[in-house]
Amino acid sequence: MSSSPSPNTSTQDTIVHPNGTERANVVNVTATDLTVYAMLAPSIKMERSFFQEAKATGKPIHSWVIDKPEELFYALEMGLDSIISNVPLRMHALLERWKQGCRSRFPRQKGWHPPDD
Repeated sequence: MSSSPSPNTSTQDTIVHPNGTERANVVNVTATDLTVYAMLAPSIKMERSFFQEAKATGKPIHSWVIDKPEELFYALEMGLDSIISNVPLRMHALLERWKQGCRSRFPRQKGWHPPDD
């Protein structure tokens, strides 16, 4: 019997890929560790603190896989720049209903116009 680890063996700090290479265990990665990238694309299942830290980097944040209403509203709450979904038409329809609800509860005041960018 070989004493080498199985291809999917992981330790607390590293994960051994089936091809034998090791990489950092993503559970231990923080948003600050990812500042070398042009954008961040974490799973929606990441903790609130991760998204807050990621937002502080100033980089665009695109999250995946948003397929449930509660995930969509969590993404909105976290201020994500975009989402990736397996059901984009359903998520779009949900966003449209949410926008209409906001407009009916908070109508624009006379003379109001969007600020210039």
